[in-house]
Amino acid sequence: MAMALLTDYLGFFAGINHLMAYILIFFGAMIAADITAIAASIIAYNNYLGWLGIIAASMLGAYTSDNCIYALGKKLRNNKYGEWIENHLPYREKVERYLTNNHIGMVTLAKFIFGFNIPVLFMSGYLGLNEKMLKKSIKIAVAVWALVIFPLGYLIAVAIDGGLAQFGWKKMELSIAVAIVFAILLRSILHRIVGHKKLAADTINL
Repeated sequence: MAMALLTDYLGFFAGINHLMAYILIFFGAMIAADITAIAASIIAYNNYLGWLGIIAASMLGAYTSDNCIYALGKKLRNNKYGEWIENHLPYREKVERYLTNNHIGMVTLAKFIFGFNIPVLFMSGYLGLNEKMLKKSIKIAVAVWALVIFPLGYLIAVAIDGGLAQFGWKKMELSIAVAIVFAILLRSILHRIVGHKKLAADTINL
């Protein structure tokens, strides 16, 4: 429902002014990056906006949002409001433990675990993690997120357009196989970035 509404709004603004549409995507990605990116992908698939523009606006919005959450956590450190938020964050203890062990990998993985992104970024600031390293982690996380979400958005756009029926089952099976290989490669890349041999086991325990 939300994605359909956002897609309608994006299509409306894209028909009036492309810049306004890109600005809407930027702010939308700050609030709900996944939904915004998929809605923007549908618009780009239908040639209302360019792929490069929607990817850039979405990534910039997601990056800005993540940095704002980190800055909020840092600002509220040793503050009664910060303590209240810390005590009410979901998965706080697990997030704190994993951040201490491998925060680069955790920031990246949080993008793909429902309900983890905000707690991870807030606690990164609240715990006083190195800002330079955290910004690097956010850049890696946003890049990996974009590599996953925009191909997914394209497939959803194709499905809405009725194109999946034309592929046939064999090509769909091939697509699934490619997705599995991509997931394995992604895990391998994350494993190298984090440099933590227990990453897979830790992820399962989440």
